[in-house]
Amino acid sequence: MLNGLKDRTIALARSPHAERGLFALAFAESSFFPIPPDVVLGPMAAAQPHKWARFAAITVAGSVLGAILGYAIGYFAAETLGKWILGLFGLTSAFEHFRAHSASVMPWVILGQGLIPVPYKLVTIASGMLRISLLLLIGCSILTRSTRFFAVSYLFKRFGPQIGPVIEKRIGLTLALIAALIVGVLLALHFLVQ
Repeated sequence: MLNGLKDRTIALARSPHAERGLFALAFAESSFFPIPPDVVLGPMAAAQPHKWARFAAITVAGSVLGAILGYAIGYFAAETLGKWILGLFGLTSAFEHFRAHSASVMPWVILGQGLIPVPYKLVTIASGMLRISLLLLIGCSILTRSTRFFAVSYLFKRFGPQIGPVIEKRIGLTLALIAALIVGVLLALHFLVQ
């Protein structure tokens, strides 16, 4: 079932409504949908390289707005819809781990999870359930989702569709390195300001 859904999602990249579909996919993935927008963003950037930044910006906007919906699900419907979504995608134990280890270092967790290929709905719904600051979630989402989607879009623009399998194999490592760089810069800025 998931493979069929992925195939239909990828076909969206060739649709006349691809930009609206990309926005909707990014929005949905941040709150309840299982397929990441990268699978549409990459082919769109490869097919129309001159629009790579526009496609990335559309994806970021959809993802950040979807994060707000995910937060609202966790905040207002944690025991019903929130737990159902997490259970549906097998994220219940991941949520318990997230809850147990994340509260004291939440900004760093959101920054890290926003970059790597994990279900972002886990972060957004859990942030609402744990009553994390919505502004913190929005700020971290803007930073991490921009980094991720602009990087993916640029790589597809620069190298074309043949970069897809390389990104799939190495995206975790690449984005982890980017996350470490961002955290390092933020820590350096924090200590310089004090």
